[in-house]
Amino acid sequence: LDEDANIRWKAVHTLGQIGDPRAAGRIGFLLGDPDKSVRGISKNVLKDLGISEEKIADWEIKAEQLSIDEVYRTKQAYQKAEIEKKELTKKLKSEKDLKKQLEESLKNKDTAFGKQKDLIESLYEKERQLKSKQAQLDITRKQSEEYQAELQRLNSKVQSLNTELNQAKTQTATETVQQELDKTLAAKSKLEQETKNSIEKESSLREEIAGLNALAEKTRLEAEAA
Repeated sequence: LDEDANIRWKAVHTLGQIGDPRAAGRIGFLLGDPDKSVRGISKNVLKDLGISEEKIADWEIKAEQLSIDEVYRTKQAYQKAEIEKKELTKKLKSEKDLKKQLEESLKNKDTAFGKQKDLIESLYEKERQLKSKQAQLDITRKQSEEYQAELQRLNSKVQSLNTELNQAKTQTATETVQQELDKTLAAKSKLEQETKNSIEKESSLREEIAGLNALAEKTRLEAEAA
């Protein structure tokens, strides 16, 4: 229903020219139109469509109770409600999508925090192992240095005893020096083995520390990424 009375008049006139009785119901609403010319043509067209005088009169009474303005306002209100409904549906869908994205984001965040926590705990454990291995390495290195110093002392003693042995003039002196030399050589042999073991342990600890350092750095980067 258009606000312009002229357009409403033309619409009724056109429907009358078409002559389709199915349009009578809609034209009947215009019997209550605020414009007199529209009411007049509506009544004439209804007659042309074969609607009886009694029915037209009945429609006129009903049309007076429901004016065209009210019909127009009702139509506008209905259209407005439809638009609001579509907008609200769209908004609700958007909010649902946003809520879903937020829930997924929070879930991913919780997962990331959990992973980061595990990685940090793993990092602390690796750093603890590193400190322990480093302490063992310091002790082993110090022990190796002590062994090497003791070996130098024993080597000097062996040289000295060999000199004494060569210079011994009696059997007793020779036997005494020989016994001391044998004892020193045995101690030296034992110390050489211990020094070798200590050096090997030191080398092994250095490799373990290098490996732990690499793992710790990798874990640190993963924790930062998480």
